Amino acid sequence: MVNYLQLHVKILSRLCQQLGIISILIFFLLAIFLYVVSKLSPIEIITIAFSLILSLHIKRGDKRIVKEIYREKTKWLFCIDYLIILIPFSITCILNDSLLTAILCLLLAFIPSFFPNWHIHLKLFTHPLLLKGSYEYQNSLRILIVPYILCICASFIGLIYENNKIFLVSVLTFIYLLGITLFQKPEKQHLLLYKSANRIIFNKLKYSVGNSIVLLSPFLIISLFYQPNYFFSCIILLLISIIFLFEANCLRYIYIGNDFISIILLTTLFSVNVAALKYLSIIVISCIISLIFIKYIQLKYKDFYDRVETH
Repeated sequence: MVNYLQLHVKILSRLCQQLGIISILIFFLLAIFLYVVSKLSPIEIITIAFSLILSLHIKRGDKRIVKEIYREKTKWLFCIDYLIILIPFSITCILNDSLLTAILCLLLAFIPSFFPNWHIHLKLFTHPLLLKGSYEYQNSLRILIVPYILCICASFIGLIYENNKIFLVSVLTFIYLLGITLFQKPEKQHLLLYKSANRIIFNKLKYSVGNSIVLLSPFLIISLFYQPNYFFSCIILLLISIIFLFEANCLRYIYIGNDFISIILLTTLFSVNVAALKYLSIIVISCIISLIFIKYIQLKYKDFYDRVETH
C-alpha cells in the first residue's frame, strides 16, 4: 500500500516537471475552485465531490493493472485515492464549521470503489465552435477544456455573490493559460502553408478575434443576465483577450528560446494588457506593441518567402 502511494507521488512529481510553470497555474486554478466551493451549501459541496470521484472512477484506465498487481486490496486502494482527493473538500467544510458535511465527504470515497467495473471510453474533445482552420486553438482547448469549464463555473458563482474579483480572476486565468498553450515554436513546414508573412498575420488576427468572441461568449452572457453593470468590464476583457492572444501568436514567430525567458515575455505582455482594466489608455500601448510585432514578422520572413517564390 505504501508502494502504491509512493508510485502516485512519483507520477505526480514527473507530471509537474513536464508541465513546468503551467502546473503552478493549474494548482492556483484549483485553489480558486476550492474557494468558490467553500461558498456553496453543504448539499452542493457533497454533490460536486461525489460527481468528481464518480467520474474519475468510471473514466480511470488503470483498474485492470491495479487489480492484477494488488488483487483483493484493489478496492481499498481506490478508496485511499478518493480519500486523498476529498480531503480538501473536507477541510473546506471544517473551516466553514460544518463537521457533518466534512465526515460525509470522506465517507463518499468508499462508494465508487464498490461499484461494478465500469469503464467508458471518451474521446478527448475540443470547443465545437472554434473557427475552422485554427488548429492551435483546437489543440489548446483539448488541454484546457476542463479549466475552461471550471473558469466559467467560478465566474458564474462570482457574479451570483457579486464578487467582481472572482469573475475577473477566472476570465484572466483562462486567457493566460490559453496564451501559454498557444506559444509553441512553428515548424518550417508550417510556414509553407502561407503565401506570405502578411497572410500569417491576417490569419492570426482573424483567429484571435473570432475565437476570443467564441470562448468569452459564456462570460459575456452570464454577466449580461446576472450583473449587467459588469458588461463593460467584459468588453474590455474581450479586447484584452484579442490583443494578448494575437501577441502570443506573433511572439512564437519572433522568439522561441529559453522557457523561463519566454514565460517572462508572455507574462509581461499579459500584465500590460491586464492593466487596461484600470487604465483604458494602455490598450493603445498594447496596440503599438502588436504593430511592432507585425512589422518584425514582415521583415524577418520576407527573405524566406522570396526564396520560396523563386523556387
